[in-house]
Order: sequence, then structure tokens, then C-alpha cells
Amino acid sequence: MRKRPEDLRWAQRRAADPSDPLCEALLRYRTGEDADAAAKPLGWQGVSLGVLASKLGMRRPPRQNLAERYPLAAALLRRSWPARRVASAVGTAESTVCKVAREIGVRLLSKGGARAPGGSKCGQCGDIVKPRRGLCARCDAKAGWARKKRARSTPEGNARHLARKRAESQRRNRRKAAQEGRVYLPRGERPVRQPDPAKEALRDLRVFRRNRLKLWIKLLTAQESRYTEATPNTLAYAARYRFDPVFRRKEQTRANLREAWKAGRSDGTLDGTAITGMFAAAKQCHYCARPIKGREKTLDHVIPLSRGGMHSLSNVVIACPTCNFSKHAKTPEEWRANPPTRCKAA
Repeated sequence: MRKRPEDLRWAQRRAADPSDPLCEALLRYRTGEDADAAAKPLGWQGVSLGVLASKLGMRRPPRQNLAERYPLAAALLRRSWPARRVASAVGTAESTVCKVAREIGVRLLSKGGARAPGGSKCGQCGDIVKPRRGLCARCDAKAGWARKKRARSTPEGNARHLARKRAESQRRNRRKAAQEGRVYLPRGERPVRQPDPAKEALRDLRVFRRNRLKLWIKLLTAQESRYTEATPNTLAYAARYRFDPVFRRKEQTRANLREAWKAGRSDGTLDGTAITGMFAAAKQCHYCARPIKGREKTLDHVIPLSRGGMHSLSNVVIACPTCNFSKHAKTPEEWRANPPTRCKAA
């Protein structure tokens, strides 16, 4: 935020008063003290104090070199002390000791010691450390990654890299197998597993049946327009019944057995005319009272035939598919104890 002229005049008045804490903080800042330490009595940040000093035209003296600020560290480094030991003796960070060593031209060894000037510098960062291939350890690691990336950029280099990784993996697996007392065979030397003819034939049969059913569904929807909006289960059943003679004979036998069973429990009151009249007169579900249309109407035995119910006009009602299919072979009392969530049965 830009300072207004009256704010600067207020700061100039305070800076001219020797008894003002702001004047003392500015003097400490001008003598080269740290900005945060100088601004701490005021409760300011060092950045704010530095901005105000620059606006007032106050300039700090040039920054002192680290070697001049830490002469003891420079003397110890010239005696080949390790950087960590020098940092502990001086009371500063190890990174600061490394900067001091760079200023005085002392080369740090990999184990933390120091060597007198005369060592070669890194070809990239200029750090005075023990070189490897003309680079320091950090720059050499970066260059190594770059060399590997360039080597893998070509198909031949990538193939060599994959072969090397595969050989390393085989050596590791062979060593692990020897420790566990088992024989290790690479992937290319393992015996080829022969496929099971029975499983192959079963898989082929399943694929054939699946593709055959898809073809039957296409033929059925092309011949009968009333199946265009049918559900997938209805389509599959109708297609199998139309084009599969074995399935059709099995379903016809099952239907005949059910009709014969119904005839043994029928009193003759429920015939085709009575069922047609019930479907025409029903406007809502008998159990949940939900309005239903023609395709949603189903015939349900109140007392299931498997539970001793009769196939008569007094034992059948018109219900929606949800209630009918969820009721299954239960009595009305058993079904009302746990009705489906979509229907609220009375």
C-alpha cells in the first residue's frame, strides 16, 4: 500500500526525536544490525522497518563478508576442521560454515574435513568441493540422471536399459530362491503351461451362447415391434423361447405341469372369461392401492398354491408387479410384516 505524505512526515518527526523508539530502531538498522532484531521492540516486521528506512533515505552500510563476521570459523577451516565441528564451535549453521569456506577458498572434503586452497572447482556451480568428473557430488548426480535419460531416449538405449533391469531382477530372484532353498527359473526358461481342453471348450461354448443370444434378440426386435421397449430379461426370455427349441419344450413342459397342478386345486370358477373381466375392472393394486395400467397388472393368489390355496375366483386378486413378486409364496400377514419400500401396503 502506498504511503501518504502525512504518514512520511509523521515518520520523519519520530525519526528526528532521539527519545522515540522508532529513532532508536532506525539507528540500529543503519549500523548494520539485523532488521528483525531492530524492529522487534516496535512490534514490527523487519521488512516494514527496511521499507520505511528506504523511504526516509537511510542506507545501510555494505554487507560484511561472512569470513569477516565469523573469523573464528575461517581460522578453524584453514586448520582442516570439519564443517560440523566448526558450526558447533562458532554457534552457527553448517550451511553458513560452508559459505565461509567458499569465500576463503577452502575445499571441503566428503567426510566433513577441510583442505587448503588449490582444489579444483565444480564445472557447473563453482563450489569448492572434492570433484567427480569435474563436478561436485550434487551436480554429478544431476548429470548422471541426465545421461540416463538421454541414453533411454533412443530405442536401442531403451532396450539396453530394459535388458539391464531384467538381468538385475533375475539375479535378485535367484538370490532369494537360493536363500529359500528352491529352484528359480527365468520366465523364458519356464515350461509352457498347456491349456486345459475342457476349459477352452467351455469358454468357447459360453462365448457362442452369448453371441447367439445377442443375434436372437436382434431378430426378435426386428420381427416384433412390441419388444422394442421391453426389459433385457424379457427380451432374453422371449428370444430363447422363440428361437431355441430345447428351451421352448422345457418351458412348455413346466407350464403344462403347473396347469395340471392348478386343475387339481381349481373349483371351476376361474376361467379365461373371469380373468379377462378382473383385468379390465382393476384400476389399482390390491395391496398398495397404487394406480396400475394394463401391462402392470398381474394375477396373484392371496393364499399361495404351495401353501394350500385354491385356484379359484375367491383366492385371486390383481396386484402390481412389485407387490406380487415380493410376496412370492408368503401369506398376506407374513408379507405385510415386511413389505417392499416402493409400496406402502395397507
